[in-house]
Amino acid sequence: MTVLHPAAERYLNIPGSLIAWVLLILALSLFCYSLSRRILLLRSGQPDPRWDDWKERLWGLVVYGILQKRQPRYFWAGLIHFLIFGGFAVLGLRSLDLIIQGLGGGYALPFLRGGFGVFYGSLKDLFELAVLSACIWAILRRAVIRPARYELENGRGHRWEA
Repeated sequence: MTVLHPAAERYLNIPGSLIAWVLLILALSLFCYSLSRRILLLRSGQPDPRWDDWKERLWGLVVYGILQKRQPRYFWAGLIHFLIFGGFAVLGLRSLDLIIQGLGGGYALPFLRGGFGVFYGSLKDLFELAVLSACIWAILRRAVIRPARYELENGRGHRWEA
């Protein structure tokens, strides 16, 4: 059975995988340029002792960055955030698989084939629905429901785009 994939096609007689490689190199070049400018700006400041307690910093990354410990402060906002964050973490694996397929001319992550691939495909579809629902819910909370804590003193509040 032939797998149809955009990278396997030819566009103006140019292989799709070559176009994917050129786009990747261009994007990485722009990213490196932007990163180098930011690093120069950061190096102009005072040094920061970041390696003094690396174990505590690594644990903080796990607890606050990955497990999102602070999000449950407000139940609904925390649930929305968790669904969006967790959903995109799950969907990131599929994005990585698509990038590899585009660059490799059909090569795919082997563990996404077979039994686990079927399970992941179903899980991915559920998370896509969860992320979409949570994004709509977040927009409604920000634009329509507007919890009281969004308001500032003197009756002033955040504008609709905040």
